[in-house]
Amino acid sequence: MKIDKEKAIKFVLKAMMNKQGYKKSFKSFLSDNGLLIKDMERPEDKIEVRSNVHLYDKEIKELEKFYTKDDIDSIYDRLSHYKLSNGKTYKSDYGAINTWVIESTVGHKKKIEINKHVKHWNE
Repeated sequence: MKIDKEKAIKFVLKAMMNKQGYKKSFKSFLSDNGLLIKDMERPEDKIEVRSNVHLYDKEIKELEKFYTKDDIDSIYDRLSHYKLSNGKTYKSDYGAINTWVIESTVGHKKKIEINKHVKHWNE
């Protein structure tokens, strides 16, 4: 037997209305309890930082805490070029950035800077 989910949810909500002695309409009950779709908070939209790289505002701010503008631009460019050249897509561009992009861009740059200093010290 297959259960109609919408009918089951409506049945449970109406039972809640009756138990609480709610006398207004079903639509009012949904609205009063924040269950109408128009009353629900919409998920935050992602911001396009490159043509094929999208991040939430909180993710962008998190990167800005730790990296310079030049570093962030390099990170976005690296991910964008990789996705374009390989046809790759990610569920989360921010996840990809934290998994490998930072290491391959900023991390590599830091290694080069360190090597320059070590070379200078050895001379």
